[in-house]
Amino acid sequence: MASDEAAAIIEEFNRTGLVEGSEAPTVRNDFRAEAPAEVFELADSLRERFDGSEGYGPVQWDKKTREVRLWWHGEVPTEVLDLADATSAAAGVPVTLSEMTYSAAELGLAAQQILESQTAEDSEIQSVTALFDGSGLEVASSAPAAARRALPETTTSDYLGATERFPVHVVETGEVQPANNRQSGQFAPYAGGARIHSPSGGGCTTAFGVMITNPRPDRDKPRGMLTAHHCGNYAGGNWGIPSSGSGSPFYGYKTTEYASLHRDAAVMVNSPGASGAPDTYPLYYPMMYVGAWNAGSRYIVVNGQTPVVGADWCGSGSYSGTFCYNEITQTNVYVDYGGPTSNVGPLVETVNYQNINAFGQGDSGGPTFRYVSATSNGVFATGIISGIRNAGTTCEGYQYSGRKCSRTALISPIYPAMANMDGGLTLMTNANY
Repeated sequence: MASDEAAAIIEEFNRTGLVEGSEAPTVRNDFRAEAPAEVFELADSLRERFDGSEGYGPVQWDKKTREVRLWWHGEVPTEVLDLADATSAAAGVPVTLSEMTYSAAELGLAAQQILESQTAEDSEIQSVTALFDGSGLEVASSAPAAARRALPETTTSDYLGATERFPVHVVETGEVQPANNRQSGQFAPYAGGARIHSPSGGGCTTAFGVMITNPRPDRDKPRGMLTAHHCGNYAGGNWGIPSSGSGSPFYGYKTTEYASLHRDAAVMVNSPGASGAPDTYPLYYPMMYVGAWNAGSRYIVVNGQTPVVGADWCGSGSYSGTFCYNEITQTNVYVDYGGPTSNVGPLVETVNYQNINAFGQGDSGGPTFRYVSATSNGVFATGIISGIRNAGTTCEGYQYSGRKCSRTALISPIYPAMANMDGGLTLMTNANY
């Protein structure tokens, strides 16, 4: 190999963390800046105990100072204080309690009311974010400047259609849109991060396998595979995988029985008449593809994780490939994709701080994750790729005319997505499969 070729490969790896076309994935989190494992365990513990309560807020990690903030509204329970102290002692990092001015629940309700209002339609409001620190709302409009003058830069939520009054900051945004391979060569049992096609020609990606512990009588299946509900325009139907030969081998039947409009999540299941395999056959495995869009290796899913503001997630859409360095900036974003519901959320927003358009159309339904360590082949499942904002035509991975991509992704976090669907869904892992 010539020295200039070697230099180009090294430069590309330093920029993206990925050698294009490599069979073995080389992209990794920057573990030097990553939060200690105990911080993610704290976020998981708080979600399990307090999600849905009035005071519950997110955990935040500061890469520069290596400090943790635990956001809370109102009186802090003793159990929360004890968990914070235990995390600080175990991880060796400061954990500070920070007060939220308003609760995530009341801001989230106001965000949904604004998206469902006439003001949202008139002013082309694309998304409303309940800011993670509880300080108020951020409204993003794609209306031209002349039309946007009706929206003052600083206003209040009741002016925009909410019943309660909270501070609102209005910003300009591009249109938010769903992010609608792994290529041919897939084989059953199928892994997440795979490229799938609908009979109508649409392309999407799969995320993670699930166990259906309490199946519905009208869709009695033991296991399935997560994807985005907007894939296939929210309808049910068979999906296949790309094939170099004739036809499109069966991947799964996208259900409407196990689906959530607001979380933009749905489960694919086996259909014996299409697959030729009985439901007792393990059509899906607790694995996902990591690597380039046209290659990739299958990594083992060991558990799920709750989002931590300031931490990084990796994404592995089948059209873009695997990219890390996507920092979580918000955890309560509500958007209007123009589908059967005017508000999808709350979603997690990530921004790629390497300025790479790491997510694009075709990646919808794909997995976001964190590596277990710098060397293992295990991953933590974190979310399902839902959409992108401020998209342009510069894309990574698979290229086709008109494809749009962005460094900003909107992601449905894994645990709330499963909890908002029927079937008693649990994440399929190496421990429960």
